[in-house]
Amino acid sequence: MSARRAAAVLALLAAAILGGCKNPLYWAWPARKLFVAVPTSRKIFELDRYGLRSTWGQIWLDSGATRIAYSKKRGTLFALMPEARGLAEISPDTYQVLYTYSTQGKSADLALSGDESHAYVLNPDERAVVRIELATRKVLQPMFYTDGDFVPVAIAAHPAKPDDLYVASASGSISVAQAGTKGAFFISLPGVGKVGRIVPGRKSDLYVVDALGTNLYRITEPDSAKIETFSLTLQGGSATAGGDGTVYVTAPGANKLVAIGADRNRNTFDVRAQTPRAVVADSAGVYIATEGSNQVLAMQIIGGRLTDPQVMDSLPGPPVDMVAVGD
Repeated sequence: MSARRAAAVLALLAAAILGGCKNPLYWAWPARKLFVAVPTSRKIFELDRYGLRSTWGQIWLDSGATRIAYSKKRGTLFALMPEARGLAEISPDTYQVLYTYSTQGKSADLALSGDESHAYVLNPDERAVVRIELATRKVLQPMFYTDGDFVPVAIAAHPAKPDDLYVASASGSISVAQAGTKGAFFISLPGVGKVGRIVPGRKSDLYVVDALGTNLYRITEPDSAKIETFSLTLQGGSATAGGDGTVYVTAPGANKLVAIGADRNRNTFDVRAQTPRAVVADSAGVYIATEGSNQVLAMQIIGGRLTDPQVMDSLPGPPVDMVAVGD
């Protein structure tokens, strides 16, 4: 490192320390980022693996965000704001809102297509899914689900099939839309109490959490509706898929994290948290948002094993959703 660069780095660190930054080294060597939505504060907080970036790590919004997603292709964050009936596209570097899309209703869930060319927003009150073409920023005609027995509650895009969107009803049936056309085919999940979340895997699978039961469902070969059921023995909250094929499911009532490996082995961890909800995994570890204690916990992956949970930071309200950026 040249003397000029070293002096610049030291000056940057000094400014960060004087400004109250909890992890000043972040500014010299940016780490993996974690964005956390706290709707009660109308902010999205940026954390790294060592803690909150003080006042610099806050994205201010006009309304609280309840779902967030990251587009690697576009290099932007998407924040779903139900009360404002909008979807904000945000620069994760400058924290600026670049554009706001109309969701045409009070929204509840968000998904990006597998090729990140479209965003999908679920409006349960209207029983509609709004499709947004991101390249042109055009809000397309919504798909309406008028069948009285089909009440959409969650959506997810297939990670390997850009045109496929999975719309789950409360009762467990799933309608698959292709290229904006609903009802291409249906999948029925056996014994579901109520669908909570449906999340994509890292390759070609999707996972469905039963919000009233104790099962996790894995959908493979969706065209032929092959379904695999995993018993959690605990009531699940949210789920995420790790890069090694492990699926992590939070159990809010029991304050646990259930991990199901690619080998189908199941491990349960005591996260010593109050009501763990949202969970996200990257190559470095697993991060858990706790609604009861307003914290984000980190469990690092060391030697192929998860460490005990450590508090990354406390937030000024319940964190409800997270995305990891940097892998």
